[in-house]
Amino acid sequence: MESVFLIGVFLGSLVFIALFFVFIPYWFSLEQDFGVAGAVGVVAGLYCTVILCVSCPFALRDLHSRDQRVLFLKVASLLVVGVPIAGAIGFLNEYLLDPLADVFWKYRLTPWLFLIEAFGLLVVVKIFFGKRVSRWYHLKPISEGARLRQIEKYLTDADGHLKRNEFEGASQSYHSVAQIYLSLKDWTNSAEHCFLAAETLSKDSSRLSYGVALLYAISACAYLLSNDSEKFNTSLMLAKGLSEKETDNLDIREQLFSRDSLSPKRRISFILDILNSIQKRETQQLRKNWSRIARTIDINFGPYAEELAILLKKNLDVTT
Repeated sequence: MESVFLIGVFLGSLVFIALFFVFIPYWFSLEQDFGVAGAVGVVAGLYCTVILCVSCPFALRDLHSRDQRVLFLKVASLLVVGVPIAGAIGFLNEYLLDPLADVFWKYRLTPWLFLIEAFGLLVVVKIFFGKRVSRWYHLKPISEGARLRQIEKYLTDADGHLKRNEFEGASQSYHSVAQIYLSLKDWTNSAEHCFLAAETLSKDSSRLSYGVALLYAISACAYLLSNDSEKFNTSLMLAKGLSEKETDNLDIREQLFSRDSLSPKRRISFILDILNSIQKRETQQLRKNWSRIARTIDINFGPYAEELAILLKKNLDVTT
């Protein structure tokens, strides 16, 4: 889907340049009526509209599943809504703060004002709409044909990255394959490709050790579902060994949003403790506290949260 937007931005920019020359005569009247910020908001809205119009034919051609097309429409709708909101904020700044305009420009406070407003808007979206927006990107089953095309594409990408010694890129491609198998409930293949993603990423910089440990932990979740105890224990021990090298510090930015935030070291330990309890069939407390566990996963594991929640919940469901 990213490639569709890149094509849209490139070709849409060319189209917009031509349209802008037609639009220039109307600029000065817009500036007089709505101020500079308002006029810029209108132009930005026109620019995004052109990009989306250009992107749509490529989306219909290149996106192979219904879920991808739905996701494209949702991202497009965010652009349609977000740009007018940004324009409205600029418009309000000009009119509400007009008496203070000279002071703001003199002391270079205007950029800081926009940054504060943008940060405030992100906080509001995070608090009130964060979960709803995150659900747009959740894993869904895909058709057999789409699965084969995507798996082949990601494996080809991984080979290309490996030839260039781009281990992080190759790891991401293997992990994408693992996610496709996960959406199809193929636990064995999902576990193997996630393990391969961890092994590949471990060849890169040591600063990526948390990512490696997390991928090992995810592969352990899938190996447990596939009843491969030997590989489960291997993944578990590798994740534990890497997690012990992590510091126990928590980024101050993460503390702003929730007291349930965990340090990188505690995140891995949190998953490993759950897996150990499931392996020992000590699941009564886990079932009782699942809503709190799911919330902690959602807060701490970002793009990995959903697959972790799916794997852990499935392990709980099949454990008696």
